[in-house]
Amino acid sequence: MINLLQINLNHCRTAQNLVEQTVVERNIDVVIACDPHGITDGNEGWLTSSGTNRAAIKVFGKNATIAKIETDDEFVLVRVNGVFIYSCYASPNSTIAAYREFLQRLERSAQLLGRQERIIIAGDFNARSAAWGDWQSNTRGEELLELSEGLGLVIINTGREPTFHGIGAGSIVDVTFASEGFSRNIRDWTVLDEENYSDHHYITYTAQTEASSSRGNDTPRNDRSWITSKGICVEEFKAGLMPADWISPRQADMGEYNLADAFEKRMTIACDFALQRKPEMRCGKRPQHWWNPEIAQLRSSCKAARRALKRAVTRRTRNGGEIAATEDLLENLKSRKKALRTEIAKSKERAWKELLETVENDIWGKPYKLVLRKLQGPPATANMEPTMLKEIVATLFPTKPPPSQIEYIRDIPIPFFTQDEVCEAFKRMAPRRKAPGPDGLTNCILTAAHRAEPTLFRGMFNECLRVSDFPIRWKN
Repeated sequence: MINLLQINLNHCRTAQNLVEQTVVERNIDVVIACDPHGITDGNEGWLTSSGTNRAAIKVFGKNATIAKIETDDEFVLVRVNGVFIYSCYASPNSTIAAYREFLQRLERSAQLLGRQERIIIAGDFNARSAAWGDWQSNTRGEELLELSEGLGLVIINTGREPTFHGIGAGSIVDVTFASEGFSRNIRDWTVLDEENYSDHHYITYTAQTEASSSRGNDTPRNDRSWITSKGICVEEFKAGLMPADWISPRQADMGEYNLADAFEKRMTIACDFALQRKPEMRCGKRPQHWWNPEIAQLRSSCKAARRALKRAVTRRTRNGGEIAATEDLLENLKSRKKALRTEIAKSKERAWKELLETVENDIWGKPYKLVLRKLQGPPATANMEPTMLKEIVATLFPTKPPPSQIEYIRDIPIPFFTQDEVCEAFKRMAPRRKAPGPDGLTNCILTAAHRAEPTLFRGMFNECLRVSDFPIRWKN
């Protein structure tokens, strides 16, 4: 599932700051932005249209795969987890002829993808039509509606809540389309009533994708890990092996039971008895470094002031209320928005000064790590699509055919492992601090198990020699 946020930032720096905090609060994966402030293609992860960079997409999800497909003066196309996402921006100042040319270029691009693909086309088209809930229509709306019908797109907008708010009734110029086959996967399309320092509202929705589209689901997570930094008490581990023996079958009684599964089950029970499990990793996004309760309170006050102004305008329109009262509410909203912008600027300046002071106190601390992370950037394969990654790996590391089976002469006796050999192997292994495999069993845990029950591993290894078969999972 992909959580998307769609917004026209109105070329405002404060609005762009607030959208980054909204990403944290609402766990957004993809931002479809129009008219951003001061960004270029590739700057801080933004993928933008060519020319004036008026349409942009940024992917915040850590497990998302990204591939930039096409750029145009008025749109950018990006593939995220197998979904083709367009961010479009049509200037309200362009002529109807230029608008038609933009729609023709967009149509050609979408036709090359094909109707069977999973496509989302979203942005500020500056077009009005009753088809997506606006209270009036114009020529641009008719042209855009004709384009959507020709491409077989489905309008995702629901309700009649304006996406653009001004002094009047507002309008719906931010539109979301999806390909017909994929439209049923778009859910919870909502216009948020939240202060964002733009004259457009936030729009949020989710896109259901296949589990295999996200590379994060292709790699099994290791949820079994224990805290061993404080050492392992051998006596407690030995006590933990006793209930493990009752629950898990012993080697002599296994029969067809898999040896590796039985061993892993015993070790898991013993570790749960003697050790504390590591807490789950928090996957949430961190708040912006400049965010504080004062800014949150100011944003709430702006929201309340805007609502009051909207109610006053509605009453004046219906009942002919006083214009002076409306003007007072408008001035109140402007003053609160100015206070919000000022507080954000001050907070960012304070955070910057604190970072500089940290450099003076500890040059290898947080500032050094931030700069190093910025210079290094994410790994080249961090957001690469699975199919492309598999092709690269297959090219760099070609698989060889399995070796032919070797026929062992069973008449020659194979000597079993002795206890001294097993002990010597554990002596060589103990100092090595290597990452555990999927079972979560580190070298220190295996060493503790050997000390608690010295004959455990010797008997298990000799059983493998006896049946001439070592579990494949141990080799991987």
